[in-house]
Amino acid sequence: MINFSSNNIISSSRQGVKVQNTKKQDVTPQNKVVEQFKPNSTLLSAWTTKTTSIYNPDKSPINQDGSVSLKIGYLNDVHGQYLKLTKIGNALRDCDIRFSGGDNMIGDDRNENVNKCIVKYFDSENFESSAVGNHDVDGSEEMFLKLTQDAKMKYLAANFKQSAASKMSPDAKAGKEMDERIVDSYVGDYKGVKYGVIGVAPCDMKTRMTHPELYTDFEIDDLPKTITEVQKEVDKLKNEDGVNIIFLLSHAGHFTDREIAQETSGVDVIIGGHSHTYVDGVKEGENLFASKTGEPVIITNAEKDGNYFGKLDITFNKDGVITHANNNLFETSKCRKNMIYKKMFDDIIGEPEKLGKIGNVIPAPKQRLTEESAHANFVAKAIREEMGVDIGIVNAGNIRNQFEPGSFDTSDAKSISPFGDGMAIVTINEKDLVDGIKHGCKSVTDKNGKPGLYYAAGLTYSVKKSTGELLEMTYTDREGNQRKIDVNNPDPNKTYRIGADDYILRGGDGATPFNHLDEAEAIFEYSEDKLISDYVKHHNGQPVNIDELGIINVID
Repeated sequence: MINFSSNNIISSSRQGVKVQNTKKQDVTPQNKVVEQFKPNSTLLSAWTTKTTSIYNPDKSPINQDGSVSLKIGYLNDVHGQYLKLTKIGNALRDCDIRFSGGDNMIGDDRNENVNKCIVKYFDSENFESSAVGNHDVDGSEEMFLKLTQDAKMKYLAANFKQSAASKMSPDAKAGKEMDERIVDSYVGDYKGVKYGVIGVAPCDMKTRMTHPELYTDFEIDDLPKTITEVQKEVDKLKNEDGVNIIFLLSHAGHFTDREIAQETSGVDVIIGGHSHTYVDGVKEGENLFASKTGEPVIITNAEKDGNYFGKLDITFNKDGVITHANNNLFETSKCRKNMIYKKMFDDIIGEPEKLGKIGNVIPAPKQRLTEESAHANFVAKAIREEMGVDIGIVNAGNIRNQFEPGSFDTSDAKSISPFGDGMAIVTINEKDLVDGIKHGCKSVTDKNGKPGLYYAAGLTYSVKKSTGELLEMTYTDREGNQRKIDVNNPDPNKTYRIGADDYILRGGDGATPFNHLDEAEAIFEYSEDKLISDYVKHHNGQPVNIDELGIINVID
């Protein structure tokens, strides 16, 4: 094994790390294993070296000394971005095994065709399995079963199971079938190398699903129970199935993955997701940790929305302990579009309609949930103008791609807002409006940026970065008249007509002040992407600039 608390490295090179002592030793578990590490520049250099392995599809992964070398391709949090997949194309075909960290699909049953594209891609590229992400179950149980019924790719979640009461109900047929469809773990085989694969869903699944009411017959384990479930599956794979290489496909989030890595023994690699974390290379204390018994565990995460894809070159000794690894992320935007996949997706979705042109564009921020975005401001404005309301609201998490200069069509609009939620118009009082915005402001202090800021065309507001406190707010009506809103004492008798999607208006992400869908004056089946399309189209061929900032001010 690699003992991170000692200096027993004989030598290191770009090809790997040679270790003096490979006998397993116990390590006293601690909440932060990084604190027990003694810095070792030789070790760190070897693990963070960025190289591309020499790949030979006919070469056995089993080396002469009994060690095993594998190339793992991975994606996570694609979120229905089929246009990004036309660029990723077959870029992962040089990998031995391909996994996903979950959230491949997005949107409820109205998004069926988009999700058909996603399922088609993952099967065409021979992805072996995926964690179950919260957006993979945005739709109904019946829709999940329909989309995956002929899929080769397995879905895994050892901590997301049908409840005991539901199992006894004669009306829970779909729940029972889904419970059987989603597996806890399995044993894979690549050219004679056996390995175990376990999956976990996010512990906050019920608060992150678009329609949690559709999954009342399922239960999700909290983190301590999830850790117990992972260890149980590891022990089964090792003791009953005889495997000593184990992958965990996790949609629990990067910081949770760190905890799982350090509080279990036997997991070698965690293919992560959910937190949208950019994890490139292998860095001690960031994505390289010691397990409970001291073996190294590597965590991956390829950010979000198909912006990146990853390749992990990894070598295990004959005891299944990692001795060397290179982990590289590749930027999707630098890849050329695969026209075969474009044609395949167009056949499912339909030929996109050309709408107009995009002119000047301010780049989207790195932290899209907690930094102001001209792209989200534009979407909120489109909602306000096309629905004719006082305030158009969109949450930051809804924006999954960015506008680019040049021609713009309906597929571009769909990639920017892919969920397929319905829209509605409701009337809410000023107190609920302010409290809803305050709920989003808390995101600036959350380590994962959740739930994200609310963009509200018709409002400008300021939030304090260090505390998430809403400092001030101004409303501008459709004639341009401005009125300050007292954020500490909002008027409960003042009302506003709000246009937003039905996820926001059901109080999604815990935003209960916005929960007014039952009182809607109008409900529509279309989503934000249609409003974006219509707004661009109504510019009659004139370039549309994505350059408005200063609506939300995050103050240090």
